[in-house]
Amino acid sequence: MAENSPKKRRTLPLQLKLEAVEYSKRVNNSAAAQKFKVGRNQIILWRKNEAKMKAELSGGKKSSKRQRLSGGGRTQLAAALNDRVRQWVLNMREHRKCVSRRLIRLEAMKIATELVEAGKLEANKFTASLGWLEKFLRRNNFSLRATTTTCQKPPADYVPKIIDFVLFLRAQRQQHKYTDANILACDETAVWLDPIGKNCITTKGAKDVTVQTLGHEKVHVTVMLCARANGTKVKPYVLLPRKRPVPAIVQKFGGTLILNWAGKVWMDNALTEDFLRRAIGPLAFGKRLLVWDAFRCHLSKDTKAVMSELKLHQAVVPGGCTKYVQAPDVSWNQPFKAAIRKYHEDWMLHGEKELTRGGNPRPPPMHVYLHWVVDAWASLSSAIITSSFKACGITIAADGSEDELIHCFKPHGQIPEGLPQLKAKSAEIVTQQPEVIEEEDHVDDAEAEVVVVVPAEDKSDDSEED
Repeated sequence: MAENSPKKRRTLPLQLKLEAVEYSKRVNNSAAAQKFKVGRNQIILWRKNEAKMKAELSGGKKSSKRQRLSGGGRTQLAAALNDRVRQWVLNMREHRKCVSRRLIRLEAMKIATELVEAGKLEANKFTASLGWLEKFLRRNNFSLRATTTTCQKPPADYVPKIIDFVLFLRAQRQQHKYTDANILACDETAVWLDPIGKNCITTKGAKDVTVQTLGHEKVHVTVMLCARANGTKVKPYVLLPRKRPVPAIVQKFGGTLILNWAGKVWMDNALTEDFLRRAIGPLAFGKRLLVWDAFRCHLSKDTKAVMSELKLHQAVVPGGCTKYVQAPDVSWNQPFKAAIRKYHEDWMLHGEKELTRGGNPRPPPMHVYLHWVVDAWASLSSAIITSSFKACGITIAADGSEDELIHCFKPHGQIPEGLPQLKAKSAEIVTQQPEVIEEEDHVDDAEAEVVVVVPAEDKSDDSEED
């Protein structure tokens, strides 16, 4: 360290300061300052505050690590300014608005101007500097976080839709007496063949964090995951990006995967029909319920006709609510994709990689990434599958005793205010002695997809389509 560099300030705990005081009493202030490597004036100040420091340390275990007396340190320029800026940040986040460091500084300057005009803050004293911003964030337990979800509406706006969906499912189950084996949920998800993550461990302060890839970050296959409420998993339905079947692949994965050599990786009406027939299939007796999202090909006339033929009812998750009440989105996709990334990392480190004529790496071979899909789907336990249906309000008790299991309505969920609203609406329906009515779109009873809950004395105009 250079001789002219400033000395770094040392912060000592109160216990050590008291030891320095005792040493100064036995010897002198200058000797204590030299021994504890502080200024002589500090020793004199500590001797003046000896009684206060002893009182602080008598507070218990938490006080033993204190480094300052209560009220020590630089005082805030304006406590009202801190409180108002903090409340502004909380209000912005409550409405799911994006808050940046720049916006905080601008809002702080705006509030400071108002305080100056009111005579509560001295003019030209506050500049909303970067140092103030760092201390403000630390003082109020704020931090810069990566965005996890984007939405057009705040979660509270979806509560009525979620409640209607949960009550719709409850009415369907009461009317048709579905068993857990006959309640299914499914969702399409992309399996990326070069899933490089956004984070990488490296040396602190490194300005460049370069990560080597295969150059195939946009190459993927589509997998339709489907399972039953009793925990039984259906074979994954995989759309492959080539049309010519490979006999060795068909023979190897025919028992664990349903392969469709479609030459594309997005679902349409024909592929949805193929999935319904091959993955779910017909049922000789009884009826079944399939819960999925409002993707266009799920709602087409062709798809409804196939579902009618298969005696399969559908419950469509309302738009914008899949992250709250769709079982795959809530519980399956994250561990499934985490397993895919783990297998990809192992393959990048230890797997054999083929090269093109130009020396560029090829994407993982088909048999490799299909193994990833099989193993990742097998890694999900039946308990996760079963609990996901309850967490989404699909198989909770009809009497409302399990409403607390809906994950988005839990105290620490995205929309905890939804639970009392759900209970209130359920009680209102019970009080009105509801009657379940089936509205038929076609001749066959299996095509009925709409269940409406209306009061017994008024059945005219309360129909609501799913």
